[in-house]
Amino acid sequence: MVDDEPDIVEEIAEALIDEGFQALCAENVDTALQILRSHENIKVVVTDMGMPGKTGANLIGEARAEFKRTIRFIVVSGVVNDLGSGMENVSVLAKPLDINNLLSAVKAVLLESPSQSSNSQL
Repeated sequence: MVDDEPDIVEEIAEALIDEGFQALCAENVDTALQILRSHENIKVVVTDMGMPGKTGANLIGEARAEFKRTIRFIVVSGVVNDLGSGMENVSVLAKPLDINNLLSAVKAVLLESPSQSSNSQL
């Protein structure tokens, strides 16, 4: 989970953990990329789109350029109709975020990936 708002990160991480997922959290893009480098089993990244400095779009672009493995992205944004280019194969959820919608989106994205279990890291 990547978001510059600690309360949101905590709430989402707690919900994911309650559902049996491992949740790793970052407050910015650079930290998220470091986590992705050190945890090769991460399959899904939930990211806010609008963050100070680098955005969720920057994270997706940099991760896709750097990592050869498949990483699925779920973007949380207040503006869902104009995310720009490079957002192919990205799930989008509108703010304010409904936790049940997020959990459903994570489960759906994991079902798209081969050989997933509920113990996947996010």
